[in-house]
Amino acid sequence: MNYKDSKIVAVYEVTSEVFRESSRIFKAPKGMGNETFPLRIKLKPIKIFEKPIEFKPHRAFLFQMP
Repeated sequence: MNYKDSKIVAVYEVTSEVFRESSRIFKAPKGMGNETFPLRIKLKPIKIFEKPIEFKPHRAFLFQMP
C-alpha cells in the first residue's frame, strides 16, 4: 500500500458495537488471501469532503503497519 497517497475523505460517527460478519464487501489487498475482514462497525456520515484532505501518517505509525 502506498501511504504517500493517503487522504481523508469524510468524518464518520461509530453507531454500533463491534460485530462479526463474514460476507465479502471488497477485494482483499494483495498478499492477504481471501480475507473477509469479519470484525466490523456501523458508521454514520457526519461530513463528506468535496475535496479529499491530504494526510501524511505519523512516521511511528508507519513502522507498525505491515
